[in-house]
Amino acid sequence: MKINAVILTLLSCFWLNKAVAAADDTSSIYMVTIHTDNFAQMKNFYQNVMQLKITVENGEFVEFEHRGLRLSLASYQALSFLSAESLKVKRAGSGVGIGFKYNSKEAVERRYDELVKRGAVAISSPTVQQWGEYTAFFADPDGNVHELVSDIK
Repeated sequence: MKINAVILTLLSCFWLNKAVAAADDTSSIYMVTIHTDNFAQMKNFYQNVMQLKITVENGEFVEFEHRGLRLSLASYQALSFLSAESLKVKRAGSGVGIGFKYNSKEAVERRYDELVKRGAVAISSPTVQQWGEYTAFFADPDGNVHELVSDIK
């Protein structure tokens, strides 16, 4: 299956339900980030071909919103603050990171500790980010970097 079909299938699953922070320590998937070496081309595709509206733009990071789901594009350069080796090597396929939304900083901290204890690769411990969210990053067995996040209240 081509990558565009995979992404569209994944996104269509999320578009059916508006993503919201969970009421307890469980999470909801609220954002999909595509990591890319072709930022300008990818931004043009999602903005002009897919006709998604940009809601956040900061250097080589852009965020689109559609029916409650946030789709982000981030260049590997924009992600250089992360120390994950998997973000430093040239990829032949896609690089997708999933953001798991929580309702508090404490829930992000608890879940991050649980995941690392269970074998997730620690990338960045929980911290306040410049864009106004509290995040922690971990990697899956393939090296895809995912995010735990809560809004700063």
